[in-house]
Amino acid sequence: MRGSLLVVWVLSCPAVSHAGIVSYDTSDWDHGSGSQQGWNDGELQGTTTVLGRTLTVTSNRFGTAQYTADHLSRIDETFFSGFAFQLQPASTDQNAGVLTNYARIDFSFSSDIHLDSYTLTDVDRANGQWYDVIAVEAFGTTTPGALGTGFTPDYTFENPSNLGTATLFGLNAAGPLSNTGNVQNTPENDVTFSFSESIRSFSIYYWNFNNTDNAAGTQTIGTRGNAFTVSSPEPSAATLLAVWALMTAPVRRRRVTLVS
Repeated sequence: MRGSLLVVWVLSCPAVSHAGIVSYDTSDWDHGSGSQQGWNDGELQGTTTVLGRTLTVTSNRFGTAQYTADHLSRIDETFFSGFAFQLQPASTDQNAGVLTNYARIDFSFSSDIHLDSYTLTDVDRANGQWYDVIAVEAFGTTTPGALGTGFTPDYTFENPSNLGTATLFGLNAAGPLSNTGNVQNTPENDVTFSFSESIRSFSIYYWNFNNTDNAAGTQTIGTRGNAFTVSSPEPSAATLLAVWALMTAPVRRRRVTLVS
C-alpha cells in the first residue's frame, strides 16, 4: 500500500524548475583576464555562470561580413539603446542561393538547459536600403553544429503584422514582412524565441537583404533588457520513478544457518 501511495505522489507532485537570468549588464563575465560585472564593450568572446553551468558566448563573421566598433557593445543612440549586434550593412547583403555573408553568435552551455525567452529588438527595414534578417537554431551538443542542422525555435512577434518567418538557406528565419514597407526603429520590430527541447547550445545568425545604399550607416539589432532567461530542465516522471524504485528496492538478505 505504501509503495502505491509513493507512486501516486511521484506522478502528481509538481516539478520544480529553477530559472536564471543571463545579463550583459549585471552578470559576471570573463573575457580571459579575470571576471567583472557586465560584458566589456567590443569583446567577441566571454564566459559567465548561470544555474551552475558555464556559458560561453562567441561571435564569428563569415564571408564579407564586417563588424563595427560597437558590435557586442552597449550603445545609446537616437535609433537604438542597449546591447548591440552591429555590422556594416553592405557587407552581409544576401541574394544568392547560399548564405555566405553573415554573423553568427554562439551560446554554449556546459550541460543541458532550457532557453525560456530571448528577445531581439530593432529587426527592421528601410525601403530600398536594407532589410534585417535573423535566424536561430539550437543543438544538443555543447559545440554548436553546422548551419541548418539544429532544432527550430518557437518565434513570437511584438507585432505579427510587421514581422514573420520564412525558410531561407535551410534556416527558419525571421524578419520584416515584405508588405510592411518602411518600418524602422519601432518596438513592433521585436522577435522573441525559445526552444521546447533541452539544449546545450544555440546560435543567432544575422544578415540583411537588398542593400542598395552603402552609406546607410550601421545595421543594428539588440537584446531587449540586455538579458535573457534560462531554466534547468525538469526531471521527467519516468526519472522520478526510477529514483524512487532505487530508494525503495528491498534489500536481499542471505540466510545464515547456525551450526551447533
